[in-house]
Amino acid sequence: MSNNIYSDFGAKELKAGYWWVTHRVMIRQAAYVFLSVLAAGFLFFGVGGLLKFYLLDRAEHRNLESEIAKPKLNYEVLAEINTPKNLAIAETWVLRIKEGSYDFAAEVSNLNTKWFAKKFDYYFVFGEKRTPVQKAFALPDQTKYLLNLNFVSDQPIREANLIIENIEWQKVDDDFLVLKSKMLNIEITDLTVVSAQNNSASDKENISSVSFAAINKSNYNYWQPNYTVLLYKKDDLLAVGSLSSPKLDSKERRVESLNLFQYLPSGVEVKVIPDINVLDPLVFKSFEVEQDLR
Repeated sequence: MSNNIYSDFGAKELKAGYWWVTHRVMIRQAAYVFLSVLAAGFLFFGVGGLLKFYLLDRAEHRNLESEIAKPKLNYEVLAEINTPKNLAIAETWVLRIKEGSYDFAAEVSNLNTKWFAKKFDYYFVFGEKRTPVQKAFALPDQTKYLLNLNFVSDQPIREANLIIENIEWQKVDDDFLVLKSKMLNIEITDLTVVSAQNNSASDKENISSVSFAAINKSNYNYWQPNYTVLLYKKDDLLAVGSLSSPKLDSKERRVESLNLFQYLPSGVEVKVIPDINVLDPLVFKSFEVEQDLR
């Protein structure tokens, strides 16, 4: 048995080992060069990325950060969900009917879409006096006119302020506005005004009359629907009135009339506004309407 430790290696193994021994320094240097190039590449891309992020794309990233920082919640809607806005008073009028007698009127809007002013008190203040307290309601997204008619005063009244107190709010369903448009589908047609100067009454009486037809296009029958009557002359409010009808059935056309005990000039324009509290089950005839209020 031979004592030569290389006797188990063949010619190929010896040749490969010889190649490795003679070239290992060169292989090590080549590995250093490769790793250096690889590291330089990583460094180049890293520095380039930082330069691009902080210099070239700086404006874009600032815009993105600003957009991310913006509040995504609609705070106006959230505020209305939890707290209703106050009723908005647009304008107030004092209208002299005759000597010592006045009508008060005010345009009021409920700007809330989810809150119903179920009831509230209102009165008009002038100087140190005021009119009697009256009650009213305001549906969501409704503009209406609050009136105090035929107020007697021995002192001239030129202007007044509307005071609203003790509002009782109630939240309604999200789809109420759609339901309201279907319920209050009442068309006003055939508006006619007969002023006092054309009336057969004497000059001392000064009786003017307003007539109109109310057509209920909805599927709902109403008890005692109310109407607010406004009379204008070149955008100036001249007179106001209020009318309560016994009923208005679905698809019914009903002619109404109202006498105004005051003088009206010719060429007066009339506006009639139905004022029905469709959130009150008592206004409906023949059936009860239940509204899920929260």
